[in-house]
Amino acid sequence: MIYVLCGKELKNGQAIRVYRNIRKKLFSIQDKKTRRLIAYADSLLLTDVEMKIVQSGQIRTRKERQKNIHAFIVGTYIESNKKSASESPNWKRVFYNPYNTDTFIDLESGKPVYSALSSYLVDGKCFVITEEC
Repeated sequence: MIYVLCGKELKNGQAIRVYRNIRKKLFSIQDKKTRRLIAYADSLLLTDVEMKIVQSGQIRTRKERQKNIHAFIVGTYIESNKKSASESPNWKRVFYNPYNTDTFIDLESGKPVYSALSSYLVDGKCFVITEEC
């Protein structure tokens, strides 16, 4: 479910950046251009995805041992439902741990992931399709 903030708008095809909101246990969605918060979601689907990590924020997190917002999934929002998005067998789980990794990492192979064709964010986890099948 997507919770759009009052006076804000989230449209199909909109460029957004997303981060995991630990306190709300949801994904926070920002407009890519303005970087203003526009919505929260428990799941969403993106295309043309890039994984962005702000290095200064990563360094600060490691130094202070306190998490801050510095890692984003950037892409184009696509309206979908959970069932259709989760049916593809090609999703690979990726993760990012600011204390142990410098980039988003493919859970199976251990290789860095910098971009993907699609990303499905659900239950605090990130799944990607990195190549066409």
